[in-house]
Amino acid sequence: MNRASIYFLNEGEPNTYDFDETLPPLPLPELHDTLVRYYESIKPFGSPSELANSMNVIETFESGVGAELQEKLVKHAATRKNWVDEWWDKYAYHMLRLPLNPYIVMAMPVKLEVINIPETPALLLKNLSRLMYHTLEFWDLARKALIKPLSSNGGTVKYSSALYKRFFSTTRAPGTEYDYIKNFFKTVKEGPTPSHAVISGKGRIFVFDCLHTDGTLITPQEILIVLQRVRTILDYEPIGDCVPILTHGDRTTWANNYLRLQEISEKNRETIRIIESSSIVIAFDENEPQSYEEISLFCVNGDYHSKWGDRSSTIIAYKNGRFACVGEHSAYDGTISVSYALFVQLSMYETPEPDWSSTDTSKVVALKELKFDLDVELQKEIERTKVECDRRVMIIKNFEIHKRIYPNLT
Repeated sequence: MNRASIYFLNEGEPNTYDFDETLPPLPLPELHDTLVRYYESIKPFGSPSELANSMNVIETFESGVGAELQEKLVKHAATRKNWVDEWWDKYAYHMLRLPLNPYIVMAMPVKLEVINIPETPALLLKNLSRLMYHTLEFWDLARKALIKPLSSNGGTVKYSSALYKRFFSTTRAPGTEYDYIKNFFKTVKEGPTPSHAVISGKGRIFVFDCLHTDGTLITPQEILIVLQRVRTILDYEPIGDCVPILTHGDRTTWANNYLRLQEISEKNRETIRIIESSSIVIAFDENEPQSYEEISLFCVNGDYHSKWGDRSSTIIAYKNGRFACVGEHSAYDGTISVSYALFVQLSMYETPEPDWSSTDTSKVVALKELKFDLDVELQKEIERTKVECDRRVMIIKNFEIHKRIYPNLT
């Protein structure tokens, strides 16, 4: 098993997304089958009299309002390939008003030690440079539709690969009642796509472009120079305005602050657009987790003042050289996360470490800091949310100590 055999298309094979158009519609179960399964699921929990009553309710429903609802579902399903996805997004995910972190996101440690790469403070920036470069390779493959489509049974059963498009340049924007997905990613066939990346840390946000003028990816050495510059700023200059912490309030409060940010100035609207559309997002976290269990805790409950919590995928870099990934679950499912994680691990295992000595002669990529215009109201909201997040961290930490549990997020 290697990276090429799993991910790279052979010449003449259909591209990543070709099968999406030919896949059959999502089946709509028959009402009777659904009710039989429902009854089977409650049997272990009901007494004979309770089950008899449930059966009466089921039979009444099936011959009455259930039949009417099923008829409407059949008409609904006839006009779309996936009859449930809009409802699933809206009611299972986007109506929830809880903060995304730690309640809703997917998260996992990046386990470099299992491929014999030390996770140490001294190697933090070099390992992160490699991680970012291979993430950009994955982005480039998705953009050019050159990843093998998701499949099983040795490739004979194909699945939709459309959610690769929501792994990059995608955000879950807050709404006062419902959130919604904003997706900026495009394949080469569809048109130009954002190629910039965002790095945040200590309440500050930076942006740089990931492509040379000829369209090739910047090198790991060029990425390292960017990271060294950002890390120097974070280590020796004051903490930033911490606007990212606003994304970690409850969704309705954040929606109101989100609107307020955009009302203040065109500069703020453009800054939000840059953050939301960026190809990848990196967050420096000042915590120093000592195990993969602690990484699992900190990646959903750690340094809130630097992570833009709405993004569909974020790489977190801890001060002691460890890493994690966080994903927004309504944007894509776990199969995309696993596909990405395996690609990066195989890439770092198979690809020799770059010649870092050439960094001295590498091109310096332009780096810009993003700043917001803030009024007194938003400054107060930032301070209030800091207190709220600190309290949340302590509640979860005390609960885990009391119950002697750690999150199993891998």
